[in-house]
Amino acid sequence: MIDDENDEDILNKSVSLKKVLKNILLILLIGVGALFIYLGGENQMTNLIIGFSLICVGTSLIQIQKQIPEPIRQTLTILACNLCNITNVRHYEHGDYVFKEIGSCDKCNESMRIKQIYNVRLKKPTIDTKKTDEKKKKVEEKVKV
Repeated sequence: MIDDENDEDILNKSVSLKKVLKNILLILLIGVGALFIYLGGENQMTNLIIGFSLICVGTSLIQIQKQIPEPIRQTLTILACNLCNITNVRHYEHGDYVFKEIGSCDKCNESMRIKQIYNVRLKKPTIDTKKTDEKKKKVEEKVKV
């Protein structure tokens, strides 16, 4: 669930057949543009413009890269019991801060305190943030009315 941020992801990227074919076609497009410029023909100026345009389009398309989606991040709160040392992990809630007393321990009924608050990068989202944002908006609209 939690993915450490490291450079191995970049090294393990696979090369697909689609990417290879795309690059070969773009290199061929640039080559055809160079042939138009080099061979010329009856109307040299037109061939020069066509060749230059093909080279520009080919190099521009090679430069275009897929945008890497921003990693999913989740803020977590760790609760700890002072008496029996039990720890619980839950999603961060607005107003949480370290050493804040929250509820009681399930085992010994002693008060639990927030021990840590931290942010992690996740492979998959654990909660649907769009739904929670929509619920918050609906509650705020009801309160205004």
